[in-house]
Amino acid sequence: MLLHYDRGDPSKSIDLTKLVTSELNAQLYCCGPRGLMTALAKAVKQQGGSLITEDFNPVGSKSTDETPQAGCFTVELSRSGLVIDVAEGQTIIEALRAANIDVETSCEAGVCGTCVVDYLEGEPVHNDVVLMPDEQETSVALCVAGCKSKKLVLDL
Repeated sequence: MLLHYDRGDPSKSIDLTKLVTSELNAQLYCCGPRGLMTALAKAVKQQGGSLITEDFNPVGSKSTDETPQAGCFTVELSRSGLVIDVAEGQTIIEALRAANIDVETSCEAGVCGTCVVDYLEGEPVHNDVVLMPDEQETSVALCVAGCKSKKLVLDL
């Protein structure tokens, strides 16, 4: 077993690029501090590898300057063209359920990733702890996401 500490002996710190390069044909798994997972995701993306992460940080532990649109934005379902209003204080999942749209959920806390879907347009506010920064460019966890824009178009 090999242990690496971010505040320990610098000679023992891990070279993520070297690790990813040496394991290009392997599925990498990472669980740990968000900084480590973000750095590893960046290294994997640059090398074209494959990564699965698991994050146990509580929802709301992320610090962000972004705040969701204060109530009243719309969610458009691209496949049907259906437009659904999301009221102030309502989650996207709650708005979809009220419109009889079934989206699979599990934890509803932004930790498990069950409610993650791709979005095609809009500026979501990511309040989950499951999506890595590169994944947030195309996907959103509906149970905890907000929206900075007036409309969020989902690939549903």
